[in-house]
Amino acid sequence: FGLESSAALIETDLSRTMAQLRLFDSTGPYDVELRDVLEAYCFYRPDVGYVQGMSFQAGMLVMHCLDDFTAFSCLANVISRPFFQCFYRPNDAFRATCQHERLAIFDTIFRANLPALYRHLALCGATSDLYVRPWFMTLFSKQLPLPLAARIWDLFLLQGELVLYKVAVAVLRMLEPLLLEMQEDNVLQALLGNLTQLLAPSATHTLFDAIEATRLNHQAIAALDLIFAREAVHEFKSLQHI
Repeated sequence: FGLESSAALIETDLSRTMAQLRLFDSTGPYDVELRDVLEAYCFYRPDVGYVQGMSFQAGMLVMHCLDDFTAFSCLANVISRPFFQCFYRPNDAFRATCQHERLAIFDTIFRANLPALYRHLALCGATSDLYVRPWFMTLFSKQLPLPLAARIWDLFLLQGELVLYKVAVAVLRMLEPLLLEMQEDNVLQALLGNLTQLLAPSATHTLFDAIEATRLNHQAIAALDLIFAREAVHEFKSLQHI
């Protein structure tokens, strides 16, 4: 037996998924489709089950795929990537280590690009594990306007996980003037909320300029390459025991 019982959480999260659009609540057009896709995944991968945050990824796919089966297949393939496995399976010691190392890589990139904001967030107790983890787990679908999130999905599917670190730093770059003025109690609340309200109407163009301006240092890239190599070995060894 695995984590099939976690399917009970799905119903609670349906109406919370992109709540401002009301697409997935009991009156929305995609309520049944989203529930079916999430339940199918939960029983397809009982070792993972349903984890809060999945509904945003699944919701994005339900809206863009022609049918439920295609949305389920896409969700299963996206979540099977090691990047998401380390966030959705924190009870697995190896995956938890990889998650910790990925967040450390983000910190390296963040500190190199925005040192003043990095220090400010550290002083406020807003460490990356508190806000970047939900950004990554939902692929920014919870935090950003839907059209902008969809373009970030395009970048991720084309370029891989490295672009997500750049996107996260780019979002922080855009919010830097506001965050530097905020008091400790408000910083984390802002980072965990819907960022649409904090971004300017021209956010799409500004964000992609900010992504382009974000630099990746050799230390971060080398560290990520090591994680990829260890994950490949771990996956190979796991397959030997099937």
